[in-house]
Amino acid sequence: MSADDIAARGAELARSGIHAPKSDGVQVLDAIEAFIRRFCVLPGEHCYPAVALWVAHTHFISRLETTPRLACLSPEPGSGKTRVLEVLDVLCANPLMALDISMAAFFRIVEDRQPSILLDEVDAIFTGKKQSDGSEDMRRVINNGYRIGAVVQRVGGKNRDEVQDFHVFTPVAMAGLGNLPDTLMSRSVILQMKRRRGGEKVQQFRDRLHRPEGRELQTRIASWAGAVETLEYPDLPDGVEDRDADVWEPLLMVADVAGGAWPARAREACLTFVGEKPESSVSLGVRLLTDLRDIWPEDAATKATSDILSALSELDEAPWADLYGEGLKPRKLAQLLSDYGVKSHDVWTVNGSRKGYRREDLWDAWQRYVSPRKGDVGDVGDVGEENLADIADIADLADSGDVSE
Repeated sequence: MSADDIAARGAELARSGIHAPKSDGVQVLDAIEAFIRRFCVLPGEHCYPAVALWVAHTHFISRLETTPRLACLSPEPGSGKTRVLEVLDVLCANPLMALDISMAAFFRIVEDRQPSILLDEVDAIFTGKKQSDGSEDMRRVINNGYRIGAVVQRVGGKNRDEVQDFHVFTPVAMAGLGNLPDTLMSRSVILQMKRRRGGEKVQQFRDRLHRPEGRELQTRIASWAGAVETLEYPDLPDGVEDRDADVWEPLLMVADVAGGAWPARAREACLTFVGEKPESSVSLGVRLLTDLRDIWPEDAATKATSDILSALSELDEAPWADLYGEGLKPRKLAQLLSDYGVKSHDVWTVNGSRKGYRREDLWDAWQRYVSPRKGDVGDVGDVGEENLADIADIADLADSGDVSE
């Protein structure tokens, strides 16, 4: 039975009334998780409910506004990434295991079928020798296709000059070595896969034996999804907002409609994933802003560029000392900060006037993009409103002096 046949059978069961009742959601999600546990060792207990909910959400895709990407990543081969995709291939709605797919095929398949796309060896696409304009197009489509309404415009048709809209909203799971581009990482539930230890035993997955069993469960998931009349927007845990909210909202919606222990388990998993978000999912610019806040003395109104670069290079486990093989340079610093509206000025130091930056210029970016530290207060931080005028006056002293590079 094909994936289309299974989806159609689930819909038929739902229409006829011979389907899993809404109350069966707990049993369906439990069965998905049990099936995953038979064949996969995931990097933490919180990962199993997350993957089970990701599988289930593909069957609700027509009623969702966002679809998180699932990223199985590891530093070395043999960590079980492909096995996760093989299991997803028998459980997800309308799955498509795509080992090598062109950009033109990608958006046409999504427009026609809205499959659950399973991409293996994505490191070869996004970070390897195969990088090309097509790779960048693929990245943009996967980025934007996580939200409903996303379209790709291409010229086609009989006259070869018609502009056509192709809808690219569809579930995507990926597996690869290393990390993904920052924009993909921020839209993903990230599984940092590891090789199994000797004591971690799983059942060997054999397609000829286990695909029929998986397809029966797939039909059961589709039947349950068809029986659910409405999905309610969930209450998100405190601190889960913006892109994290986009990622977790559909999974929590599925957990809530299932009931039982799943709403609590889903939120626990959500908070664990958000709390353990890898540094690679944070952009270089946000990392720079965070480190600038940490190295900047609270009583310093200004800081010379040379002092900033020196302090950044001394941070343990920070990328600045060997960034791009040569370390962070003044031009790159200026370029990164300009994206946040922060520009260099002539600032006053003990050695006279130098090129540098003003603390007051960074406050807005710190408030908007950097997670607050324990003890931070207000919109102006520990400096206080009464000191901002003094900061500005001190910073402006450099305007009257000669600039020394």
